[in-house]
Amino acid sequence: MGTYPDTPVKPILVLSLCLAVLLGGCIITPPQPAATTLSGKPEVLVLTQDVGAIKSRLIGDLVNDGYAIERDTEFSLVMMRRATTTESAALSFLAIGSSYSKTERVVSFTFVRLPEGVRVIAANDIRAHLIVGRVATVPMTSNEVHAVYQTTLKKVKAQIEGGSNPYDSPLLRESRVKSK
Repeated sequence: MGTYPDTPVKPILVLSLCLAVLLGGCIITPPQPAATTLSGKPEVLVLTQDVGAIKSRLIGDLVNDGYAIERDTEFSLVMMRRATTTESAALSFLAIGSSYSKTERVVSFTFVRLPEGVRVIAANDIRAHLIVGRVATVPMTSNEVHAVYQTTLKKVKAQIEGGSNPYDSPLLRESRVKSK
């Protein structure tokens, strides 16, 4: 009862299921990179030759996020901050660090002088200081991280090329007016 020997139900069901999985797999596409750049990393071309002004804006933004300058040379700027608990847990999960490791989030900027301006390239890593002085570094290459630093670089570019004052925000203007 309930079976129909003349009807090939099972083969049709299996074929339909296979077709659905095949078509479903074609519909789902892998995430696209946040931006395609020459380096594959967040970068901008700032129409100025004043690398100091670019560094000053970047330092101002990152200091507000808890970063400190680790190294500053003519062609690079490296800043770091202590990694959050979540970032440290991710390193432990990857067997790179442990709960005893000192973990840091490191962002580095490379400045390339060109005739038309300065090309600024950002890279972001997580670094774990392990026992016996060993250091393990993992690049942060997710689309989310890429988008954050691409946005930061675009903001700095707009501030320098447009001449806007990053400290002249409506919120700060409002607090200055109230204090008078």
